[in-house]
Amino acid sequence: MASEPRSKLNRLLRAWPQGTVAVSRWLEAQGTYQQLAHEYEKSAWIQGIGQGAYARAGDTVEWAGGLYAL
Repeated sequence: MASEPRSKLNRLLRAWPQGTVAVSRWLEAQGTYQQLAHEYEKSAWIQGIGQGAYARAGDTVEWAGGLYAL
């Protein structure tokens, strides 16, 4: 069962285009609910950039990546 959280993270990162913002609703559609997103943030896989908005760790998000979230 230890591989299940890792595979969820792998699926999330594969589905998440680099340089874009992901909002909570999109993360939930990918199976990543608020508590799990918080764990990913604590583990430095993602970073919060606003209320309910996240970027992949190490990504540079420009205006087009923010527009993608809308």
